[in-house]
Amino acid sequence: HQKELATLKKKQLKELNSVCKVQCTSIEKAAKGKKPMTCEEIEKEEKIMTMVRDQTKEWTEMMQKQRKDNWEMTKAHLTVQEEILKNIMETAQAQQMKDLEARGQTDIKEMQAEQVRSSVETAKEVQNDPKFKTKAEKDRRVKEKQAANTKKFMEERKTIGIKQNKAKNKLKNAHAKQLDDLTKWIKMQIHMCDEEEGEYKLANKREAFV
Repeated sequence: HQKELATLKKKQLKELNSVCKVQCTSIEKAAKGKKPMTCEEIEKEEKIMTMVRDQTKEWTEMMQKQRKDNWEMTKAHLTVQEEILKNIMETAQAQQMKDLEARGQTDIKEMQAEQVRSSVETAKEVQNDPKFKTKAEKDRRVKEKQAANTKKFMEERKTIGIKQNKAKNKLKNAHAKQLDDLTKWIKMQIHMCDEEEGEYKLANKREAFV
């Protein structure tokens, strides 16, 4: 964008300098040999005044065209910029969602590993407990404790799932807002260009090189 804008500005400056040189030379030739005149006297010189009017018209049209070119280029670049930024944001957002899901899977795997460790430790604890004399007593106690552990881990897994869903929804909403804010900002910039163009058209000012 900056490179294209710089090229356009350079082209416009060259055009301005060229028109300015031609207009100044024309006025100098028309005034050659004449004594210095007041504004009132110049206004009576039809040839010079016609030239001034023509030059003013030419300069005004050139400035209007250059402004329009600038506005059109800015709006075109904003539209392209929106697509590029959206693609970048959507890629980053997809990675953020992927990372969130990976963290959730890691939490579940850690919980499952903890469940296995707890199951082994429970079995050892019961086997080494002198209160339980027979194998049937030990098996019953292991089953009771394993059931309690399973219930606890199921609750923990449910909690992990709820937290992850909340985190996903929060991230989705944040992503949607980011994209919406970008679209609003681009529209606002384009609207500002349109408003500026509209104000110039309404003003309908004549312009000349000074």
